[in-house]
Amino acid sequence: MPPKMRELRSKLQRCGFIQLQGKGRHEKWYHAKSKVLIVLSGSDGSNAKPYTIKIIDDAIKSVKS
Repeated sequence: MPPKMRELRSKLQRCGFIQLQGKGRHEKWYHAKSKVLIVLSGSDGSNAKPYTIKIIDDAIKSVKS
């Protein structure tokens, strides 16, 4: 079963990302040290799409390297 969006948002926060103001259902997440910006959409209770999981995993890897 895919993770929920709230779990992925929590994961981003633990890695040092901050949420910027989004528009509508879209949210911008930014990591100040590595200058990584990602855009997410989806409510907290919804299952994450495979491409969203990949975007978040890639962003976290780029921050940690």
